[in-house]
Amino acid sequence: MTSMNAAILLARASPRVRDDCITSRLGRFTWRHRAAVSSLAGRHARLADLAVSFPALLFALAVPRRRFDPEPVIERAIAGAPLSELAAAADMPMWTRRLGPETFQRSLPRLPDSPLFRRQIANHPPASAKTAALWLDTVASTAFWGHEGLAVWFARRVGKREDWEALRRWQLITLWAWHAANPTAPASRFVRTPWTPDISTRAALVAARDWKENVTAALELGDRVVADAWADPAVVDGYSFEPIQTLVELIDGSHALDNCVRTYAAAIAGDSQRLWIVKRDGAPVAMLGLEAHPVPSIFEISGVSNSRVPPEIALTAHRWFREHAPLQVIKGTTYAGTSRKRWAGMWRGYWLAKRLFPRWLPLAPVESLYFWLEEPRQRRRHRRRLRVLPV
Repeated sequence: MTSMNAAILLARASPRVRDDCITSRLGRFTWRHRAAVSSLAGRHARLADLAVSFPALLFALAVPRRRFDPEPVIERAIAGAPLSELAAAADMPMWTRRLGPETFQRSLPRLPDSPLFRRQIANHPPASAKTAALWLDTVASTAFWGHEGLAVWFARRVGKREDWEALRRWQLITLWAWHAANPTAPASRFVRTPWTPDISTRAALVAARDWKENVTAALELGDRVVADAWADPAVVDGYSFEPIQTLVELIDGSHALDNCVRTYAAAIAGDSQRLWIVKRDGAPVAMLGLEAHPVPSIFEISGVSNSRVPPEIALTAHRWFREHAPLQVIKGTTYAGTSRKRWAGMWRGYWLAKRLFPRWLPLAPVESLYFWLEEPRQRRRHRRRLRVLPV
């Protein structure tokens, strides 16, 4: 039963039923804040009624946000001010009136409240009391770090087993969706599939990870042009061998062959590997990798989706390498990692828009871009308990 329906029944109930209903509602608040909420409810009957009619407002007054003085609102509640007036004074959206006491586990975060959002969020309440707190945190976090449309998209998915992976990767999806909606931000040029309200969970994860791999390659390789590809371009037996020398060529080649060579950007920047694309009649058919130990050699030949290439292509590749790769010693350099300037340039637009640095997108480059936003430590922690970053 929603708080609104319960409030209607409470108004018609006897004093004993009313007291039992209020006591039951107070007992459903989290144990950490139950004493504070009960103490406030005990100050006046009208405050106690909020436990049934507007639990979110009662909680906001008992466990106030930073720099919010609840006493003027409490006095107006005791004087009998309308709920809408009290909610506005406490900066509490009226759509939270439908949320039960178990939803509130900590001081309330910033919550979206545009007219369109109010209408949309009303159609996607928490699936159960067990997921209500996670639902509210997810809505607040994705609305703040992303946008309101994304918050509604996530609200539909909290509590559904098939959407669990999307909730675990909410930072990744949120960052991708925000950049898809803000084309002037530097990282937006790497978005290939935009976010839409009707996109499926699986499609969103695929698109977000694709965008992340593009951005990671850009952070590692930057605008560098590979001058020495350790071999000479040539056509052998109808197959053309062309070097990958720029970031654009790396990303386009990876997409054309649906493989993971974008993750080699750091090795290319550190001069320990080189990549070549093999074409037949102008169409990519394989990707070839050279590695220096310290003399260059072929360490990988793969086809579409990292599949095994036919023997014909493998033999041709080795013949090309013997004929067009001079014997030389490669002096590789130590990859210094992503520079702070390049990292800041990529995310400056996002930081300025949010006026904050999230913990998962700090001012300095993260330690490992390969595991960025998908740390193994996060995966183990989320198995025990899924937590959403408070805003």
